[in-house]
Amino acid sequence: MKAATRYVLVLAALALFAQGALAAPKSKTLSLERQMGVPVYPGAVYLKHLAGMQTPGKRTYYFESSADPRMVANFYIKRLHKRPGMFRGQNALIFPLSGKPPVINEYVSVGPNVYGGKAKTIITVVRTARRARPMRKKAVTRRK
Repeated sequence: MKAATRYVLVLAALALFAQGALAAPKSKTLSLERQMGVPVYPGAVYLKHLAGMQTPGKRTYYFESSADPRMVANFYIKRLHKRPGMFRGQNALIFPLSGKPPVINEYVSVGPNVYGGKAKTIITVVRTARRARPMRKKAVTRRK
């Protein structure tokens, strides 16, 4: 009887561990979506090794997806409720988030993968970096 009870407890512990392991990547994606303010295409992989490629004053997030660029573009058309534009010299669709052409401050770019690898689509999200507010100095009151 003790062996059967032990077996059930081990199975229950493994089931709880498996649920936690499956839920962990989702929280990472949700935190990225919260930082960017833009949804991430389902199944897109965050390219952490490109995170250092930042423009001064901007935060850039790079993702790759095995989906066709047209499918990814349709996802962003539906989710952002905006039509993309194509600008001279670029082979990607640009979804402006702030600013108006020709000056777009923040955007989502969806284009074919020209860098090599198995991914078909590269998704780039560019947002303006928010500066931290300086801490206020507390007024010092002196006692007499």
